[in-house]
Amino acid sequence: MTDRFMRNAMWLSAFLAPLLVACDPATAQPAVPRPPAGGEVALEAELAGSPAAFVDDPTPLPEPEESGGGQRLLAICSEIHGDLADAVGLSTSDFLLRPADVPNAVWGNILDGCRLSWSGPGANLAFGRSAVDLPAFKAQRALLRAGWEEDADHMQDQPGGFVRGFVQGNKLCLLAWRFRPPTGRPCPADDPVTCGLGPAELDYDISLSCAEY
Repeated sequence: MTDRFMRNAMWLSAFLAPLLVACDPATAQPAVPRPPAGGEVALEAELAGSPAAFVDDPTPLPEPEESGGGQRLLAICSEIHGDLADAVGLSTSDFLLRPADVPNAVWGNILDGCRLSWSGPGANLAFGRSAVDLPAFKAQRALLRAGWEEDADHMQDQPGGFVRGFVQGNKLCLLAWRFRPPTGRPCPADDPVTCGLGPAELDYDISLSCAEY
């Protein structure tokens, strides 16, 4: 009787031992997830459908608030605006003032700056009695009187116009002057630039581009 009881007890212990170990939190092993059918591709698809998956937000980012940078860029041109207009016989409202890229040929880079520009017939400009009183020369003298110094490194000459550079501290201004015959005017082959016309009969493009560097 005793021997049979002992054998039954040993058999029962051997049967229950694995079950007790599996139920013990200290010894239980985490279940290994079964990969979905289809391997890694199927696993990625399953994660994409999970509520915890990251999804790109299509909402556009808010625009940065205006910090007054545009007005700062216009400041240099605004300082010389009136002097330039008076020198060439125009009003300040005749010139278009806007932010613009300013090429710095000496350093080979582009500066954030401003531009004053006007285009129209020479009849609208103030011409003097001598060559030194041409609007182009008066515009240059206006910059010199305002405290700017001419910089030969930015000087360019070409048929039908020129560029003159002026510096003041860490500021650069480029005065560009272009002239051309009126549209549709036939010109002789030996005079395609002025077309035999006087200075006041030509059309002009004037611009002053300025920036800090």
